[in-house]
Amino acid sequence: MRSTTSKASFSPPETKPDASAHGWVRVAMYAVLLLASAQAVFYAWQAEKAQRVRAADAEMAELAGAQRMLSQRIGRLAVLSDAEGVAAESAGEQLRASLDRAAVQGQRLDWLLAQAGGFQSESQDLVRTLATWSTTRQRLWSRAEALLESRLNGPTAGTRLLAAQVEIEVDPALEAAQDLVDELERLARRRYSTAADAAKLWATCSVLMFLILTLSVAEPTARMVKRQYLRLTAQAHELQRLALVAELTNNAVLISDAERRIVWVNRAFSDITGYGADEALGREPGLLLLHEDADPSIRAKLSLAIENGHGMRAQFLNRRKDGSELWLDLDMQPLRGDNGTLNGFVGVASDVTARRQAQAELRVAAIAFESLEAMVITDAKQVILKVNQAFTQITGYTASEAVGQVTGRLLSSGRHPPAFYAAMWQVLSESQHWQGEVWNRRRNGEIYPEWLSITAVADEAGRIQNYVAVFSDITLKKQAEKAIHSLAFYDPLTDLPNRRLLRDRLGQVLIASERHHTLAAVLFIDLDRFKALNDSRGHDVGDQLLIEVARRLRASVRAKDTVARQGGDEFVVILADLSSCLDQAMSQAAAIAEKIRSAVNEPVQLGNFAYVGSPSIGVCLFSGGGTSVDELLKRADIAMYQAKNSGRNAVRFFEQPSTVGVAVHPG
Repeated sequence: MRSTTSKASFSPPETKPDASAHGWVRVAMYAVLLLASAQAVFYAWQAEKAQRVRAADAEMAELAGAQRMLSQRIGRLAVLSDAEGVAAESAGEQLRASLDRAAVQGQRLDWLLAQAGGFQSESQDLVRTLATWSTTRQRLWSRAEALLESRLNGPTAGTRLLAAQVEIEVDPALEAAQDLVDELERLARRRYSTAADAAKLWATCSVLMFLILTLSVAEPTARMVKRQYLRLTAQAHELQRLALVAELTNNAVLISDAERRIVWVNRAFSDITGYGADEALGREPGLLLLHEDADPSIRAKLSLAIENGHGMRAQFLNRRKDGSELWLDLDMQPLRGDNGTLNGFVGVASDVTARRQAQAELRVAAIAFESLEAMVITDAKQVILKVNQAFTQITGYTASEAVGQVTGRLLSSGRHPPAFYAAMWQVLSESQHWQGEVWNRRRNGEIYPEWLSITAVADEAGRIQNYVAVFSDITLKKQAEKAIHSLAFYDPLTDLPNRRLLRDRLGQVLIASERHHTLAAVLFIDLDRFKALNDSRGHDVGDQLLIEVARRLRASVRAKDTVARQGGDEFVVILADLSSCLDQAMSQAAAIAEKIRSAVNEPVQLGNFAYVGSPSIGVCLFSGGGTSVDELLKRADIAMYQAKNSGRNAVRFFEQPSTVGVAVHPG
């Protein structure tokens, strides 16, 4: 702007802008802008190159570190595999996996080093370090491979020597791997420093060349490019760390877009579900995994959360690729952009199938434990750890009273000798199972029979850790068996042996008399006029008489003799082990028969009247000789009828001349 004063002033003549100069300026401006654009492109290219170099350097350092870790793991697994059993087998499998992984990662590292060829030309130390590392790792791997081949025939002295050689090669391999890591880091720092110096020089030249427009064009552009470079670098590092975490985790990780399509899955996703990445990408997670039997309420909540863009955590039923059930614990969270736009979801899921199955098995086991049979769990020293409710109902001991006690001291009845328990534990130690009938004692002191089953629980090494005992009270069963036995072999009215047991015992006496060359006798007893009493006084009175006669018969014979009821008012007495002399045996039998007759002749009080009865007794002596039971009973019956025909209330011996072992004339 021109100023005015009181004096005249000089003003140069006004001129129009030179068109050529204006065009040059425009060209210069365009050139500067072009150069600025080129500079921006150059910086971006440098940033991308630096990012690739840094990523490659980081991967090489990571792989070198992994080689060191795997070398150390190979040495440890080599020692563990030089053993026997399941642990050694597992160590061998892990050693093979570690060798395979080391080989794959080693090949990747070699390839990266070959791609960065200038790296090696910059440092002879790196060349030497690489050579040392390659030599030591190859020795370590070859020793480990030889160890695995040797283990195929089982642990031997050779495998132990190879394991020792592997352990010897571990330290040089670890040292060489660490030297490689250190050298790579040192060279990376030097390269970064050189690159930084070059960048500074280029920046200085750029400042000198574009000083005029630096403030208006170059500097803002440079700042923008630098910010972009730093942001991209930070994002690259962050993405690298996140990708590494996602790949190393044992949980399945998937990322979907806003259209619910899977865009990324990790390796664990494929391991857990069976679907490879190529099979999962582009598909909806629900259609891919969700089981048709999944809880409808969970499915509804999941759909609602996706519709509203909310996070959700839940356990629900899914399916693997093969159709098997898969329970996943899913934590799903939304992914949003800087402006809050929903870009998709990230889901992290853990496989809880085994846990769910274990919980179901525990519930079933808990129900089974509270069964009608008593159950006891003890440790290896028979100290009670747990009992069920049936145990309390049978023994009377509560859980608090039983836990901590030794089963033998708590329940032992004292009926079994030490040899019984010694035999039981011998069977348990040999077959880890025993069952049988034992007598135990309740809390109130009552002794009762039980059916006991004991199972020993051993660990992987075969050492007994616990005993599980299951038993039931068989008191009622024993009573029922006794009742059945009584009904089968005893007369329910008189409690005397019935006809079946009579025949069995008579057969035994026949055999014994023949073996010991002694005589025995059968007495057939019939009550005189019993039918008249029964008809006139009733069956109840007749039963009273039969009961009393049975009592008197038992009192009249020896303890080794048998009194049985043949049926109706007929009784049979077996006299065993009489004299081997015929006359003496007849005298013994006659004396007992007379004693019986006299006892039956005694008055019996039947209700409100006294009854005097009498018996007719037939006697048959025998001494084996092939005579059958039926024949002996028939002969005694014949003798009894002879007694009745003689006037009743008499004793008669069976007479059959020329029959061995038979008395023929009563005295």
